[in-house]
Amino acid sequence: MNEIVSFARHKIASDLVKYTHGENSLWRKAAIEYGLLIGFENGKLSKTDYLIDFTPVVDNDSYLKERYENSLDFLQFAKQIKA
Repeated sequence: MNEIVSFARHKIASDLVKYTHGENSLWRKAAIEYGLLIGFENGKLSKTDYLIDFTPVVDNDSYLKERYENSLDFLQFAKQIKA
């Protein structure tokens, strides 16, 4: 967490968007996969309910992978109780 705070501490929102939406980012890959990139680029979209798949980031770490899978289970549960 300290590493993230150190990285982002003095950055403005547009800097963080450039970083998280970069050419090889998971965000960009998801936007392309779901056919949303053009909508984001032309300003017609600013958010969606699609999930970004973080599996490539956590796949080599069993602890992180388990935490990620648990969080997906929790999101699914939360959607069910909202319905």
